Amino acid sequence: MGRLIVAEFKDNETHPFDEIMEVFRKYPDFQKYKADYVPVISFPDLEIFPDQRKVYCGKQEVSLTTKEFNLLYYGVV
Repeated sequence: MGRLIVAEFKDNETHPFDEIMEVFRKYPDFQKYKADYVPVISFPDLEIFPDQRKVYCGKQEVSLTTKEFNLLYYGVV
């Protein structure tokens, strides 16, 4: 993977998003990322449950915002 772009837009901010997607459409080699379904992602002392949007470090649940969870999840899949 070369570079990763993470952007957040408000629901009513469709124009900037559409402009960005138009730029991507101009490059046929641009690959969209699509994550395969995995019920649990495990590392030593770290478990991520995508369906439940829960993360455990050891046996303790880690409280994450939606954005934090998304960044962690897409960073590891």
